[in-house]
Amino acid sequence: MRRILQTAAALLLCFGVSSVAKADSFTGTIAGSNVTFSGVDVYDVNSSASSNPFGITRTICPGGAACGSNLGGGFEIATIIFTSTGGFIINPSSNASNGHSEGAWENTAPTTSIFSVSGSTLTVGTGSQSNSASSFGSVPSCPSGGTGWCFNGNDQNGGSVLTYLGNGVFTASDNSEEVAFSLNAPEPSSLMMLGAGLLGLMGLGLRRKSVA
Repeated sequence: MRRILQTAAALLLCFGVSSVAKADSFTGTIAGSNVTFSGVDVYDVNSSASSNPFGITRTICPGGAACGSNLGGGFEIATIIFTSTGGFIINPSSNASNGHSEGAWENTAPTTSIFSVSGSTLTVGTGSQSNSASSFGSVPSCPSGGTGWCFNGNDQNGGSVLTYLGNGVFTASDNSEEVAFSLNAPEPSSLMMLGAGLLGLMGLGLRRKSVA
């Protein structure tokens, strides 16, 4: 029994080391070759840690301007679309309580990509991906009611940046705005492997006990 416990402890240690390098996966809804997540709360990121529930702060956005606080400490509700080509779209469906919206974001031609799409599964690794401003075209997801604005090549000043911080939390930033949102709890494949291994060890222990 002691040997089994020692082996289980070794597996847990290996899991703790290897999970850092493992990608997280999220299950959304298939939309053609893309995967979507609806009803996502999107928050401001600025110099105040209370602007979002994740405690993320940023004073200067990637383009060099001060990060704003358009949502006023509230949040808008959006559909997040991750495309099979490595791009992403944030399309708001409901404004913040102060009536403001961050508008639609579209980054469909990334220079790098930190995620992949397969059916309804989004697999993402920690890090950032960017989009050069020159590659932006029209933004079909722009709201027509004038309640928000569209972040496109004219506003990006060097491109937009999508970052995955881990634990389901993402940020998206441009010249003068940054937002944060969280998807459902991540499902690292290594967790499933750990569970299977521990179940196997438990079965082995019960078998030895019954033989004794």
